[in-house]
Amino acid sequence: MHHQEFRNIVRRYLQGNATLEEQAMVEDWFAAAEDTQANVPAEELQLIREQMLTHIRAAADYPVVADVPPATARIRPLSYWLQRVAVIVITAAAGYSMFYMYTHPARQQQAAVTTAIPAATYRVVTTATQKIRRVVLPDSSVVTLNRGASMYYTMPFGQQRREVTLENGEAFFEVRRNAAAPFLVYAGKTATTVLGTAFNVKLGDHNNIIHVVVKTGKIKVAFASDSGRLVTPDHGVQINTADNSIQTFTASGALAAAWCGQELVFRQHTLKEAAAALESRYQVTVTLTSPSLAQYRVSGNFSASHTVDEVLDALCLVHRLTYKKNKGVYFIY
Repeated sequence: MHHQEFRNIVRRYLQGNATLEEQAMVEDWFAAAEDTQANVPAEELQLIREQMLTHIRAAADYPVVADVPPATARIRPLSYWLQRVAVIVITAAAGYSMFYMYTHPARQQQAAVTTAIPAATYRVVTTATQKIRRVVLPDSSVVTLNRGASMYYTMPFGQQRREVTLENGEAFFEVRRNAAAPFLVYAGKTATTVLGTAFNVKLGDHNNIIHVVVKTGKIKVAFASDSGRLVTPDHGVQINTADNSIQTFTASGALAAAWCGQELVFRQHTLKEAAAALESRYQVTVTLTSPSLAQYRVSGNFSASHTVDEVLDALCLVHRLTYKKNKGVYFIY
């Protein structure tokens, strides 16, 4: 997409003439501030409205007009966002979500798919930082991104194909059924195809490990020369792209998605996996002081109200371990 084309989209959006797809593109930019909420007086909302309009115009090199009357600033979703966001201008500029515009087609995915991938007009990139983030796609499907996760989707979205790429981290997908437009999730070197379902995808070990668990519906996970594995509810598949191995297993789909509610659920997980979950959940660093500790197995349920110290107390108690905090780092002995 050329710069001028993007300016034209923003201009149509400001005038209230943008298409649904163009509205979705601009609104995802606004959604970058979704993690920052505040209650502000009505008079301040009007000030933010004017600041937002100025910010959008400046970002698109659109002429900035001083003292724009409210009647001429017809930004369709403002009534929604202004009720939720007090510092949207600042947060959007911080880069939670940004547009990558290309004048060439999107790169072809490495995973095998049955039909050709169309050239992307542009990509909408979404990243969750310190908070879990919920993203509503243009087709009303919902993606919940765990802390540190990043994804992008291509526009136009939903007409013939729906494609999302998980670049890193963990995400839970709730896909709206549409038999005419298959939903594809690319993660590492895998491609997961669904029609309508809910499932969890997690990338690990420098994106070499792809862990998929289904909560509802059915999905098909394809990898390299593998023709694809059908995965049903409460089952999963783990693919290691480093050695091309594939493992299938049974697992609770509800437990796999527990993190969406900021819960921690361990079922005979290794202490190494538990430490990684704690780091993601509480934004801390957890270090195992001995390699042998990595394979210790732990189980337990912890709600959003539990602190990191309370979780460590319980996990360490099982194996009579101890931990200490030094300069913000938790060391387990």
